[in-house]
Amino acid sequence: MENLFKNAFRAEDLIIQKAIAGRTKDWQDIEGIVIEQNTALNREYLEDWMTQFADVLEKPEIFTQYQTILEHVIN
Repeated sequence: MENLFKNAFRAEDLIIQKAIAGRTKDWQDIEGIVIEQNTALNREYLEDWMTQFADVLEKPEIFTQYQTILEHVIN
């Protein structure tokens, strides 16, 4: 039963969901996920969806905050 849900929700999708919610705790969670999953994350997928949601929701901070986290984690 444990393996049934193992890959049901990708880290990238969780990051996107939390970015849309945009609460302080969500951004802290995103930073933690990026730190833990850094090289395993599909950054192209994340960038594409973050950009789309930022545009559609008219919230450019979704993408800029994500970029800030990436810069912080990488440096």
